[in-house]
Amino acid sequence: MYFAKRMMVLKKLLVVIFLIVIFALSGCATQGNSQGTVIKQDESTYTLYVPLNIEVMMEFSEKSIQQGVPNGFGNLEKLDAKETNVKIELSSAVETAIAKGTVFYGEGSYDFTGKGIFKEFISPDTANVYYYGDIRSEQGFDFLTMFSLQDNRAYVETPIPVKIGDYKGKVIFGDKFFNKAYWDALYQQNK
Repeated sequence: MYFAKRMMVLKKLLVVIFLIVIFALSGCATQGNSQGTVIKQDESTYTLYVPLNIEVMMEFSEKSIQQGVPNGFGNLEKLDAKETNVKIELSSAVETAIAKGTVFYGEGSYDFTGKGIFKEFISPDTANVYYYGDIRSEQGFDFLTMFSLQDNRAYVETPIPVKIGDYKGKVIFGDKFFNKAYWDALYQQNK
């Protein structure tokens, strides 16, 4: 009787461990990061996993329409906010960066490479180190980014329309956390 109870407890424990391993492995196997922003650093390479921010895109699109400004956003209904994200690796040298990345979306993904400006500055509100990148891509995925390892915040915006599956228009990934004070801090610290 004692042996049977021990075996039953052992079986339950093994099932729990098995389920934990399966969930961990399935999480690692996903193509992109659909949960939230993750920023990592390995020497002079920064890796950003940034989810699509459809709410900010809708807000900017509506403002453009209301102000009579040409709307750079396409049909936002063609984007799947839960499955669209970007992974970017920025390898930095003195004020320049080489970028390679992947845009993940519902039907697939595509890779891009580029290079451009890379600057460091101190944020005006958290007083933490932030990085700014203005990257031009050979595949047409030009982007601006501001991010911080310390605050785990990243913003990625394409200033010109890009194609993601059936969607064609500007895209925004991550959190819109900065304002004019950030641009002023970037400018002042990089004169």
